[in-house]
Amino acid sequence: MSIQDVTIVQMGGNLTRLAALGNGTIHATLLSEPHTTIGIRQYKLNSLIDLAESGVAFPQNCFIVKRSYLDTNRPKIVNAMKAVMEGYFILKKDKPLALQLIKKYSRVSDEDASLGYDYYLAKYGDGVMVLPDRKGLEFIISQVALTNAKAKGQTPESLRLLDGSVLEEIKKSGFFDKFK
Repeated sequence: MSIQDVTIVQMGGNLTRLAALGNGTIHATLLSEPHTTIGIRQYKLNSLIDLAESGVAFPQNCFIVKRSYLDTNRPKIVNAMKAVMEGYFILKKDKPLALQLIKKYSRVSDEDASLGYDYYLAKYGDGVMVLPDRKGLEFIISQVALTNAKAKGQTPESLRLLDGSVLEEIKKSGFFDKFK
């Protein structure tokens, strides 16, 4: 089997992809916890790799904004980022609230909400207020370059993918101090 034998389709979020696996519409997908564990338990799926534990640099979660919007609406972007960060720190400190919200918005059981919390907030929740790993972005660019000539020879810098100015502004403002 080669890459030409594989068809990649966009399927939506975790719940949609999990349902598609369950009904045989697709045969493999990326899932995040707790949906990975649900798939293993419910559909007898096999987990092939945990990207977080693999050591492979890959931009898992990134905040992305058009540069033109950032230039004209910087205070809105800064405040939105502060709101996300404050929510993160509240959930990290208040596990019962975090479990309630994970359960509600992920539509999972108490046990599975706890799996999600333990994985994202407890196990991998430190050091997340950083720019994406440059090597991960290089990897994505190299993969896109396989089918898009415009990506050949590009770098995160040439594409202006990394902008730490908002994060630096928030750090310098002392915003994080109230969460220590």
